[in-house]
Amino acid sequence: MKITIKWLEENYADWDMREWFDNYCKKALASRVCADCLCSSYTDGEGKKFCNWLLTHTLNKKNRLRYVFFIAKTMSPKWNSQFPKDNRITNGIESAMNAIKSKTKSNLINANIAEKYVRFARQLASDKVKTLSRTEESSPILDDNYNIIDYYPVPSDKVFEAEQAAKCLSLTLESINKVDKNGMPDSLSTICVFLYSSMDKELLEYGIKLLQTQEKFERQKQER
Repeated sequence: MKITIKWLEENYADWDMREWFDNYCKKALASRVCADCLCSSYTDGEGKKFCNWLLTHTLNKKNRLRYVFFIAKTMSPKWNSQFPKDNRITNGIESAMNAIKSKTKSNLINANIAEKYVRFARQLASDKVKTLSRTEESSPILDDNYNIIDYYPVPSDKVFEAEQAAKCLSLTLESINKVDKNGMPDSLSTICVFLYSSMDKELLEYGIKLLQTQEKFERQKQER
């Protein structure tokens, strides 16, 4: 797949991502497979954002489901650290794994029930983020030229990571019970997961591996 400015516009990429693509990745993505280019794309905040957005728009539906569920599993300790007595995410991951492995009637029912619990858990985290954000200020991190390159973490950042785990798990559980006419999960057809995590490099690398395998399979299919 060749990625162009026109393709980005047609898929509603925001202006910042189109500019980043035009400045740093245009030639590479026009001449190389998408996954290979992404391996060197997530070197800064905007690059990570572009990489994640591109993954969620180029992975097929099955791989999108794998990517989002992997984010939920990987970030679940973030939830447990912020809400140690709330086991809804842990139980939801177990329900999702069971349903993905075997789509029996009981597993699908359990996944559907778990999705509702996880959705309410996400709302709990979201409300806590809003409450904390009203009372905290984040100090900027400056480079040698006094340009802002990032911000020091604040308490709401960790809760926000917990919310992202709940969000991704909720999407996974919802997709397990909803399929399109081809039997594919449909809830993730346009989802763009917003990564804001200290583990984002690990998450992106997993997504890139999925895309590499997908593109390799597609090339082999065309060569037959």
